[in-house]
This record gives sequence, C-alpha cells and structure tokens, in this order.
Amino acid sequence: MKKLILLCSVLLIGSAGMLSAQETVLRHFPNETNASEIFHFPGFQQTIQGDLLNLPDGGFTFPQLNYLKKADDDMWLLDSTYGYEWDTTANDWFFKNRLYAFYDSRGNLIKMLSSSREKGTTEWINSNMFIYAYDENNNIIESVSYSWDTNQNDWVYTSKTTYAYSTNSTERISYSWDTDNNDWIYDRKATENYDNNGNLTEKANYKWKEDENKWIKVTKDTYTYDENGNMKEHLSYRGDTYTNEWINNRKQTFAFDDNGLLNMVYVYYWNSAINEWEKAGKTVYSYNEVNDVIEVTDYTWSFSDNDWVANQKTVMTYYENEQLKQKTISLWDDTQNQWIYYIKTEYEYDGGDEPVLITSYKWDEALNNWKGYYKMSYEYDEYGNAITRIYYLWNENDMDWRGRFKTVYFWSQLSGFHVAQQPETFSIYPNPVRDNVTIHYKGFKNGAVQVELINIQGQKVFGKQYNLTNNTDVNISLPGLSKGMYMLVIRGKDFVQKEKLVIE
Repeated sequence: MKKLILLCSVLLIGSAGMLSAQETVLRHFPNETNASEIFHFPGFQQTIQGDLLNLPDGGFTFPQLNYLKKADDDMWLLDSTYGYEWDTTANDWFFKNRLYAFYDSRGNLIKMLSSSREKGTTEWINSNMFIYAYDENNNIIESVSYSWDTNQNDWVYTSKTTYAYSTNSTERISYSWDTDNNDWIYDRKATENYDNNGNLTEKANYKWKEDENKWIKVTKDTYTYDENGNMKEHLSYRGDTYTNEWINNRKQTFAFDDNGLLNMVYVYYWNSAINEWEKAGKTVYSYNEVNDVIEVTDYTWSFSDNDWVANQKTVMTYYENEQLKQKTISLWDDTQNQWIYYIKTEYEYDGGDEPVLITSYKWDEALNNWKGYYKMSYEYDEYGNAITRIYYLWNENDMDWRGRFKTVYFWSQLSGFHVAQQPETFSIYPNPVRDNVTIHYKGFKNGAVQVELINIQGQKVFGKQYNLTNNTDVNISLPGLSKGMYMLVIRGKDFVQKEKLVIE
C-alpha cells in the first residue's frame, strides 16, 4: 500500500532553514536499515508532514532531513548543503548559507557546522555547531549544541541532551547552559516505552522546576495495538499544574477494514465537568482497487445539530505506476452547502521514485479558477540522491514564477571525505572565488598531487599536477569557468581530499 504521506529527503538551508538551537530526537536504526528507514538529523525541527500549506513570502520549512540513505548496497551520507536566495537587484542567486556534516568510520553523524554571510560581503560567519557521541551499538548518547558568539569570536554552549537506553525504553534529558554559573541545568526530560514487538506504547514529557527541585509532568501519550500490530487507540494526557498528576486530554480510536486498511479515525476530548469523553472529529479514508488512498474526509462534531459536519476533503489521483499525480484539498462551505476548492498540488516524475516537480495552486473565488501558489523543482544524481532543489513563489505582478531559494546537496558514500579520522590537510580561500583561488597545504608528506576541479555534472574542467611541501600555498588561476558549484579534488599517493568551491 502506498504511504499516505509523501516525504522528500531533502533540506533547505535558507533564510528560514538555518539550524535550530533546540534539540530533537535522533533514533538510530540497525545497519540493515532499508530505504524507508532513515537516520534523521538532530537539531532540525520537523514542522510539517507532506505538502506545504502556509508559506510566508520570506521563507518556508520542509519535512525532516535524511542524512543517511541506503540504496541497494550503497550507504550514502549527506556531506554538505549550500543554500542560496534570489537577489532581485543582481538578478542572480546569492550564496547565503552552508552546512557541513562530519561522520565517524561507522557512518554516525558526529558534527555539523553551519555558517552564513550577508549580501555585499565575502566573510562567512559561523552560526551553529552540533557535536554527537554514540555508544558501541551506534545509539546516540549525547548531543551538544553551540552558537557562535561574535563578541568573543568563539563557540558558546547553547544546549545539551543525553540519551539512555534499556531493553524496552529510552530516556532523553535536555539541559540549557547557565551563563551565570557556567554549568548545565536541567530543562526537559522525555521518556519512551516499547513493547516486545518494538511498538511505542508510552511517551511522556517533563519540565524541570528549579524552585521545587523536581520534574513537572507536561504531556503523556499511550498507545495500544491489535493482534495485527495496528494501532487501535491513542490516549493523550496533560499534567495538572497543581497536583502534578496526569489528566485526560484527548483520545483517538482507529478502525480497519478486512484488508487491514485504515478506514476511520475518531477524535474525542475529555470533558472534566461531566468526566466523559466527547466527540470532536472523525476522518474517513477511501481506497481504490490497488489500495491507494484516493480520498480523505475530515468531519467535526456539531453539538447543536447532534451530527457530524463536513470540514475538509482531500482527493488523490495516481499515475498508472501508482505514483501520486495530484492532490486536491477542498473546504466545506456551510453557506453554499458544498465543497469549495482550496489547494491543488500536482506531481511530476522522470522515471524515478521521487518527484522532479511539485506545483501547488490556490483557488481564486473571484476568478473562479486556480492561480499559482508555490512550486519546487528537484534534480537527482544517478543514485537517486537529491542534488538540487529550487523553491518558487507565484508573482502576482509578473504573473509568473519567481525563484526564492535554491539548495545544492553533496553526497558521499560511507567511506567518503568528511570522515573524522581523516585530518583536514588543506584549506582554500577565498570561497566563493572569482578568478584565483589559493590552496594552503598542511600536515602531510612532501610529494606530487593532482588537483582537479569537477563541475556539478561530474565533468572535470581543470586538472594539473603540483609538487608540494608542507605548509605552503599554491595559487591557481580559474579564468573562463561558469558561475556555480564545483568540487575541488586533491589526489595524493595515499589520500584523497575534497572541498566544495563556488565560482561567482
């Protein structure tokens, strides 16, 4: 059965996509992880699932980032991302943000560094840094986040999270940095419990109350499953401020058809005045003959009418190969007593599993027609890794699409070039570069190396051999090359070093 939600394994590092200082959960899966079970970047907040709906003109957010992907027998690591925003004055892309990821020899993410720069400057300013540690089973046990202090010109602590594991449970404790006492203080705690089948059965969140020196209950969720492993009930609780006890808050029940397909979800809220669950909403799912979801309808309970009232409907259509083709959202209009179009999203593919173009439209009641909203275009390499994504907004004045943000992604295999055990042996400057670039070598034996420049299509556009000595500079002239992203590769007798280079 096709998944209800289409997630794209990509990340924007743009004006609204920079690293958050707040830590989020990172769960590691075994090495036999399949393509749909991916490791997630900690430090990034997943704000939505599926299509974007509320997109401010100044920025946007995307689904969670995958930094490790298994395709066939190859493990691919997201090595770095470069973010651009459209400069209307220069009528060109402005290279604004960059992020680098570092891994250990087992493929565990151990460090992330982000930096940015402002228009009119060439200086990159550090933004955030995240450091991760793991146990012998590749489970994360600690993450520490830093922000760059421009006054001290150094990294300063922001937050820390520790992780503990037992057979069927995990515990995560978050700390904030006390600048007055130069020490970590409790902030939040989260626990998760699982049954013997690996199903999540309970999760709870707490916050630290300093004056009482104890954890205060915030939220708790419990989950029960049927004999087939399908979730049949989800209960949510909130912590009582005065008694610090759990209080009923929300309940969901799930119903499945004879084929095991989800066909109904009911939502209830707790009425403390009468100590009963009261109906709040329901969602009905419909499928085609090959079990693709074709319609999802949401209802709310009307106490005045004592009946269900339609709220929102989503209709999906598919290509012959069952790839999602179109998703149309409509809202129920009580006045007209009919469905009114709201948002339509179209998906285009180019032979792969992921879309190459997602275009969304909003319904204009005055025009009685669809008008542009946003669109995203993607490029992939031969292994299915996203290498470029461009986000556009519809411009009402020009009646055309206008680029807003672009992200370029660089991947490497598990034995790739940002493995921590390999010391950095050179630095390049300036970067971005116009005509000439300087490479400073350090910390390796004297000898001959081959310096190559590879464009984003994988073509070698420059190659030359140099004889190097330790701690020396090599100046390279790069006239006549097109603007864009390149990979600078230095090959020695027993090493290969790579770095991204941008030509402006």
